[in-house]
Amino acid sequence: MLLDIFDASGSRVIRLVEGIRESGSHQEEWSGCNSSGTAATSGVYFYRLTAGKHTLTRKMVLAR
Repeated sequence: MLLDIFDASGSRVIRLVEGIRESGSHQEEWSGCNSSGTAATSGVYFYRLTAGKHTLTRKMVLAR
């Protein structure tokens, strides 16, 4: 399973999850920082969840 966050230009900001998870509900929280630990700016971001052959992409807004 992969959970990535992308900015509006399509660049990956951070990968939150990589690996196998047991079935069931899971929750992840994004601190609003990129992979270097620098705070991301306010704006529109996209998260993409990939599990096996299935991919889900949704939009979110980071407001500081």
